[in-house]
Amino acid sequence: MTHPGEDTEVHRAPAPSRICVVDGISTGLHLARELRARGVDCGHVASAPAYLGVPRTPAGRDLYSAEFALDDSGGEESFERLVRELRLWGPRFVVAGSEPGVELADRLGTALGIRETNAAATTPWRRDKYAMHERLREAGVPHARQIRTADRAALAGWLDGHGRYPVVVKPVDSSCSDGVQVCEDAAQALAAFDALIGQRNRLGRVNNEVLGQEFLEGTQYFVNTVSWAGAHLTSDIWRLDRRRRPGGAYLFESMTLQPAEGLVESALRTYVEAALDALGFAYGAAHCEVMWTASGPVLVEANARLMGASIDTESFTRALGHTQTGLLAEAYTDPERFRQRLDADPYTLREHLAEASFLFSRSGTLTGFPGRARIKALPSFHSFVGVPEPGTPVTETVDTLGTPGYAYFLHPDRSVVESDARAVRQWQREDSLFTISEEPQP
Repeated sequence: MTHPGEDTEVHRAPAPSRICVVDGISTGLHLARELRARGVDCGHVASAPAYLGVPRTPAGRDLYSAEFALDDSGGEESFERLVRELRLWGPRFVVAGSEPGVELADRLGTALGIRETNAAATTPWRRDKYAMHERLREAGVPHARQIRTADRAALAGWLDGHGRYPVVVKPVDSSCSDGVQVCEDAAQALAAFDALIGQRNRLGRVNNEVLGQEFLEGTQYFVNTVSWAGAHLTSDIWRLDRRRRPGGAYLFESMTLQPAEGLVESALRTYVEAALDALGFAYGAAHCEVMWTASGPVLVEANARLMGASIDTESFTRALGHTQTGLLAEAYTDPERFRQRLDADPYTLREHLAEASFLFSRSGTLTGFPGRARIKALPSFHSFVGVPEPGTPVTETVDTLGTPGYAYFLHPDRSVVESDARAVRQWQREDSLFTISEEPQP
């Protein structure tokens, strides 16, 4: 562990130029880059040695001047030791760099007395999917009906009382659509319960309970925000195109950037702000998944971190003039300028943007990408991000983890980007984009 230039003064005042990023993987790496570009000295905190096989100390280690970690026990003694070390280093803020870091970031910020922190006492509202919807119910915000239980018979009783299918069965807290099952009848729902209970999920936690939840029918949206002192700025809104995976959850095929103003978009912004207030989002980024149902918007879940995935920063900036990551960095480094944004009109689209998410139809070895030339020839094609090279072992896409890359489409005409993303969806459904050998390659 490195603490460059530190002495033993336990009570030294925090340095405003220092910020700790907890579990800086995924878009957390983009955040560290944004903070460094603004002259911030970044430290990295790992809440565990690895997450889904990815080391919590990120690949971009050159972005950080100091590294800290909970030890393998993760117990209270380890946490107190970490707090002492951070007091020595003196961060002004602590921020989650990815989903696994949300709980620890709240705990550390609270323990260090950092005012600009979401309270650790209310972290379950932002992490536990059951507590999240119960809190919305208490606050009078539209929510999904649900049950959390370790008892198979209790789930069966709830299903009888609920009386409508499909229903959703999933872990109480996990990520990347891990374990999510959309069930058409009681038998499927109880089988999903059996498959989840007692198993370790992708956050490394055992599913001691399982969540049964009302199925929300409608069009799904992503609403990304940055909050400061309880005020919320909508960074971007996306409409999703998706398809149901037999026996599982939905796969995201593409998403299209929406204007900030409009009947649906204005209602989404109003609803999300009410939900964020109810869930105790006072500071930092949020990635909200919202279903537009026949009765209006209902939260699927709110994530207390930046939107994931490998974004094309240039295309976001050309379309919006900003990125959510950049706005978050600005809030921590120049809060006065960020407050001015809160008083301004919502964002205006400069160009139209869509993203197509690639999906692998089976596991094996990627042998080719014959769809590349067709996609590049589309009139609004802008870039590929994260597409693996031929010869790479690949896994059938069953959730939102490990999506095999993206194509971005940028154009002044909205109909063009929508048409091009639709073409990619069709080619993907025809299974004509990739060639995959099921035989191991030498």
